[in-house]
Amino acid sequence: GAACAAVPSTRLLTAPYSSQQDVPPPASFERASAPPPLYANRTTLVAFVGGSSGAAGRSSGMRLRHAAAAALAGRTRAAARAGACVTCPGALGHAELVSVYRSSVFCLVAPGDTQSSRRATEVAVQGCIPVFLGPPFGTAPLAPRLNYSSFALAVAVTNTSAWVDTDASRDEVKRWPPEFPPAAQIADLGHLYDLLAAVPPARVAELQRGLEAARGAFVYRARLDADAPGASDHIVGQIVDWAR
Repeated sequence: GAACAAVPSTRLLTAPYSSQQDVPPPASFERASAPPPLYANRTTLVAFVGGSSGAAGRSSGMRLRHAAAAALAGRTRAAARAGACVTCPGALGHAELVSVYRSSVFCLVAPGDTQSSRRATEVAVQGCIPVFLGPPFGTAPLAPRLNYSSFALAVAVTNTSAWVDTDASRDEVKRWPPEFPPAAQIADLGHLYDLLAAVPPARVAELQRGLEAARGAFVYRARLDADAPGASDHIVGQIVDWAR
C-alpha cells in the first residue's frame, strides 16, 4: 500500500499524561495578603524525582537526569532522587511523590529515553512550577494551546558535555528544542540551584498565579467545558483548529 504522508510538525500535539489521582481542587489568589493553601508553606526550593540509568545511561535525557540530580545533591532546600527507574524497588510511591511536589516551589522536567514524560503533567497538577531543563528539552504538553512562559521556566545549559557526547545525543539536541523561550542560560548545572534561589518572590508569585490559571488544562474531565477547559477541551479544540 501507499506510504503514509509525514505529519507536519505544526500538526503535532503532546497530550498531558493521565492526571486523575490526587488532583488538588482549584485555588484562589483573591486574598493579596497570603497565597492559597496549595501554594503556601513550600519549604523545598527545587525538586527532581525520576528514573536515571546513571552517568553512562543509554540516552542523553537519562544522563541529563543523572547530572541534574547530582548537581542538587547536598543543597539545603533541594530534594533530588534519581533511581534506576520509577518503578524499581526503593522508588517513591505515588503518595510520596505528591508530598514532594506539593512541598516544592520548583520542579525539574527533563527528557528520558524519549522526549515526552509524565513529569510535566504531575508537577503542574500539584502546583509546582515546572522548570524545563536542557538541551535536549522535554516536551511541553499542549504547548500550542498554553502560554508556558506565564507559569513555567525553561533553562538552557551551555556545557552539555556530560550528556551530549555521541552522534545520537547531538541529534536529540537538534530534534528536541525548547517549546517556549528559555528564561535563562547557565554555564553548567552547578549554577542551577543558585539561579532558582535568586528568583524574586514577586516573580515566584506571578508564576504560581499563572500556573493556577493553567493547571486545569492538565486534568481530564468527563465533560467538555469551554469556560474552564481541561485537557480534553484543549485536544478537541486543537483538532477543530486544524480542520478549519
